[in-house]
Amino acid sequence: MYLQDAAKQIKVNQQRMKEDRLFKCDNRLQHQDPEEPFYFFPVNVGEIGGEYSTSVTYNMGMCFESLTFTYTQTGNENDIGDVTITVDAEKPKSLFCKDWFLFGNTEVQHVETFYFTGKHQITFKNLSPDAKIDIQRNGLKIFMFCDGYVDTFMAVFNTMLAFVGGMGIDPNAGPLWGSHIPEYMEKENVKFLNDTMGYELIPREIQEYDYDESNIQSGDYLGIIRLDGLNPIIMYGSGTHAGHSTMALRFDGELYIVESQGGWYWPVHGIQRTKYADWIQYCKNADQHVVHFALSPEARARFNETAAQEFFFQTEGLPYGYHNFLFGWLDTPNSNWPPLVPSGFLPVVFGVMESMMADTIDIFFNQALNKRLNTTGLNIPDLAAEAARRNMTIDDVVAMVEVEGWEYTGL
Repeated sequence: MYLQDAAKQIKVNQQRMKEDRLFKCDNRLQHQDPEEPFYFFPVNVGEIGGEYSTSVTYNMGMCFESLTFTYTQTGNENDIGDVTITVDAEKPKSLFCKDWFLFGNTEVQHVETFYFTGKHQITFKNLSPDAKIDIQRNGLKIFMFCDGYVDTFMAVFNTMLAFVGGMGIDPNAGPLWGSHIPEYMEKENVKFLNDTMGYELIPREIQEYDYDESNIQSGDYLGIIRLDGLNPIIMYGSGTHAGHSTMALRFDGELYIVESQGGWYWPVHGIQRTKYADWIQYCKNADQHVVHFALSPEARARFNETAAQEFFFQTEGLPYGYHNFLFGWLDTPNSNWPPLVPSGFLPVVFGVMESMMADTIDIFFNQALNKRLNTTGLNIPDLAAEAARRNMTIDDVVAMVEVEGWEYTGL
């Protein structure tokens, strides 16, 4: 269901990109059912404080037709104290309706629901020095959720279903924790690729072919498709016909497959070489579809097998590349986001997730931003504060170009 809905939403997003970039609740409801995946993303209401205005009015509430958010602070411009947001809610559409919002930045976050008209106040006290610096430069962001608690929970639940299945390395462990792809995931991924990219994957009677490995020589390309929740998204994001790429390379005459691997369905992670016979068995266990592209005679004549072997030994064991995985897609501060993802939302979400899974967020997000700022070991609030000192936002830092030669740590 997720992939079918995603295919429909992509078409909607493409049209929206020609018009107003960001969804608001009113126009989003024209295209989405509340139980659809990713419906739980809120919409951007605005930013207040810092270099933004001290007041913003929003006239698209699901309950209140007029919402005015006002920013005040104690202390002075260089050393703020407490920060207060006053919300003036007017013109409710019904007696028992409500609007609920997320306020915050990378360090402070607060969710508040408003049921009644009139003025309401939210005060952030005891702010850390980093939070103050970030607020001074970037203010506080306001996001509004488009529906009730139940519908939002169902959207989160439906989104999670897209990634459930084929999550282990044991081919005999069943559809959830085993290495094989459940039939429902395979079917919907085939439809997703057809609807979004025009790729028509036609079933074949022959599922396995005993391919003579003597056909494969050093430098040949082997492309992979695995019909799980992530592989087709990589294909869509990169515009390719393969979600994973490998290369054949012979060592002392024996055929190996070299690759950077990070799949939960694969027994070894990182940059590695695997004997061809073992590699084929791993592929079968993970329900991977493999295609062999041999080098042309001209390319084969240019291929330097010795140099390729030397490069492999220099990089063997390095991690898969989760550290800069996101940054090949996000190369502008805000123009790469699909309309459903509000501007400025990712750093806030990662700020929340960091408190629960700090090591994972450090790998996916923090290390790359530290490289861009030429810092070491800063967490997300620290990074936001450092960016603010340089008159930048976290989104500005995300958009900085990766530099060849940066080295990361961790899996």
